[in-house]
Amino acid sequence: MKSIAMLTISAAVVVFLTNSGWAQQIALTIDDAPWPHSELYQGMERSQLLIRHLNEANVSQVVFFVRGKWADSQRGLQQVQLYVEAGHLIANHSYHHWDFDNVDAPQYTQDILKAERVISNLPNFTKWYRFPLLHEGNTRKKRDHLRAFLTQHGYINGYVTVDTWDFYINHLVQKGLRKGWRVNMDKLRDLYLEHMWNAITFYDGVAKQFLPRPVKHTLLLHDNDVTAMFIKDLVELLREKGWTIISPEDAYADTLIKTAPDVLLNNQGRVMATAKSKGYPGPYRSSEDEHTIEGMFTKYHVWEN
Repeated sequence: MKSIAMLTISAAVVVFLTNSGWAQQIALTIDDAPWPHSELYQGMERSQLLIRHLNEANVSQVVFFVRGKWADSQRGLQQVQLYVEAGHLIANHSYHHWDFDNVDAPQYTQDILKAERVISNLPNFTKWYRFPLLHEGNTRKKRDHLRAFLTQHGYINGYVTVDTWDFYINHLVQKGLRKGWRVNMDKLRDLYLEHMWNAITFYDGVAKQFLPRPVKHTLLLHDNDVTAMFIKDLVELLREKGWTIISPEDAYADTLIKTAPDVLLNNQGRVMATAKSKGYPGPYRSSEDEHTIEGMFTKYHVWEN
């Protein structure tokens, strides 16, 4: 009985030490490049700001998942080239940004190839594919067709492990500015950082429950105004909390979650899909909905008038 008790205590110590030393590593992945003009910035102006803030934060490499249609113009291609010249990676985010739930597989795969033709000759092009809306197929037949297609064409799935709704924060900002409202940038920054931190800790918490060792996370961001303005603040927050910013190449080499699980819940990222395959009952997201984010705008008094 004594040896069994000691074994139980030892196992508990191992679990405690493993969790207390949980490696906190995360790569920055940015969708919807190159974002066009907005209420705050011209496209090139925003791209330059984003690069400057990444440089100031000492982040040497992120990956931009490019919308082929937006890069298929002189202006758009120049923005993408700015990212390439700064040393960042370029990957495929489809041409038309279609929702795979609403498009048949043959049409969808041709759209991927169309985007590839636009960006494949750029330096730092990497054969990673990020599904728009993270929708990887709402039936097993469609899902498996796309998985086979990506493998056949040399792509890996540019999955995320931490889903966010920064795009909706940006949407509300643009909507308010079009109405002539004035935004308090300090309060908007605080709102943004709270949302991002909540998402990171939520998905990392799920990983700690269902994965045997730390995962190298991939954070979903978007090429928009709030990212350009606040990415430096986000990196500083993460480092203050003990996190390390790693390269996307390092993150996607993580063998722990490289194989996609056999589930249809894929639009919340790879960690959540893996947890679902191991019996996780939910919740599947944290503050990633319109009502919650609109409430945060009220809570933080973002609008000054």
